[in-house]
Amino acid sequence: MNQAGLAECIVRAAQTCHPYIQPVLYQSILTGGSTLFPRFAERLQRELRPLVPEEYQVKIISQENPILGVWRGGSVLASSPDFESMCVTKSEYEEMGSARCRRRFFH
Repeated sequence: MNQAGLAECIVRAAQTCHPYIQPVLYQSILTGGSTLFPRFAERLQRELRPLVPEEYQVKIISQENPILGVWRGGSVLASSPDFESMCVTKSEYEEMGSARCRRRFFH
């Protein structure tokens, strides 16, 4: 099997972002329900460290109750007064396609 593991996927995702924010991303790697496996955070840290530039700090943040983490994040986002301005409407997407998403989320 020739597929990337979680550490490689994290690095690929971070590398798609502007180099200026990559160090910040590596300092706040949030983990969810899969972290209930014994020693998961330690293993992820050990696998990530050789893949990340030496000058960047790598920090895995495990939540107190990881099963609900995604729901909590979505709830906070949806409750934000800025939520509507973060959305792309169906009509915007139909008019401009993925270019509208790139413009809204990455610029």
